[in-house]
Amino acid sequence: SSGINAEWPLRPGYKGTLHLVPVAIKKMNKNSNKWVNELSVIEHDNILRLIGFEKEKIIVTELCEFGALDSFLIKNDRKVTSPLNVLGWLRDVCSGLLHLETLN
Repeated sequence: SSGINAEWPLRPGYKGTLHLVPVAIKKMNKNSNKWVNELSVIEHDNILRLIGFEKEKIIVTELCEFGALDSFLIKNDRKVTSPLNVLGWLRDVCSGLLHLETLN
């Protein structure tokens, strides 16, 4: 047994667990190979963590409970946003981008 338990479909993948840790399991597309090796060594609180992959088949990442930020905002139609939430999100995005920039 691989230890992966895929529970139900996400779009475009599955929500599951790997050794009791919630994960997202997605099929890799032709563009995934370009960045998957780089992403595997990046560790930062504000960057999606790559847990594993099988070359040209699947990618396993940490699960973002509420999904991508843009999808979350569209789905909730700004009902849950306050200026403090927006500032927090901006700080987090900038922190992640700064980390990526320092790696080059």
